[in-house]
Amino acid sequence: MGSLKWTRVLLLAACTAIQGRAYSQAAGCSLRSLNELLGCMQAQKQDDFAYSRLFEDGFDVLVFGETHFCNAHREELTANMAEFRRTGITHLALEAYPVSKQDRLSAYKLGMAGLREELKEIQHSTLAADPESYAQLMDAAVENGISLVGIDIDYKGIDLSGPDRKKIEALHQASREELWTRTLAELLKQEPEAKVLLLVGQWHISPENDNEPVRLQTRLSKAGLRTRAISLEGGEMFIDSIVTECARALGLGSRRFLLPTDTRDPSVGGDYHLHLPQDTRHILLRRDPPPVR
Repeated sequence: MGSLKWTRVLLLAACTAIQGRAYSQAAGCSLRSLNELLGCMQAQKQDDFAYSRLFEDGFDVLVFGETHFCNAHREELTANMAEFRRTGITHLALEAYPVSKQDRLSAYKLGMAGLREELKEIQHSTLAADPESYAQLMDAAVENGISLVGIDIDYKGIDLSGPDRKKIEALHQASREELWTRTLAELLKQEPEAKVLLLVGQWHISPENDNEPVRLQTRLSKAGLRTRAISLEGGEMFIDSIVTECARALGLGSRRFLLPTDTRDPSVGGDYHLHLPQDTRHILLRRDPPPVR
């Protein structure tokens, strides 16, 4: 029997095993195990949603963790920019642009001609991702009266060839995240009514980020910023995860839904995981099926 067929058999067995187990629909889901997540997702009502649900308790920074090479993640935000504005977002902050280019971002919002291609070149030199999709995201923000904010350091290569590679990389990432935090804290000090949509790589809000404090949302919260974090999952090209795998097992692979997560669980990357319809022809780094217990 092929490995994918065995995966399906194991997942169906897990679904059967959790029938009748009680899960609270109000509680967030843990990502500790396949069985636990399958049971929680079955109990949750996986409907399409309105972003206004995320804003009910108040926040200063709404962090989205994307996969940089997945255009669908930015397209999701671009398509909903008008709703973001209606629900209070005033600024779009981007890892893709350094603080030093803030004057160019501000000029772009004011309509200065000829900046679109320049900004695409800046972004492409910073992140190896599709510059047009970032330009479309910024266009949507500007059209809705949302200001653009650069938060990152100027890109410089770092030497990771030595024995202290992990330490050097961790210090580099920590210095970047500290600048992001200071930049946003200063913005909100100057404009207390501002609400920021922050787009960064998913790694910065995930458990794999072993900087201190562990995750970007923790760093922002310690700076006094009310923060909510959403991990983007699925799309037209994506890295498989326990969430996308369970969505397929439950017949939800083609659905868009918001999964609340149990933030007490150290395996969770955000307050929510937003699942976008999967194109299973383009799964990158497919997960090995986890053990079913």
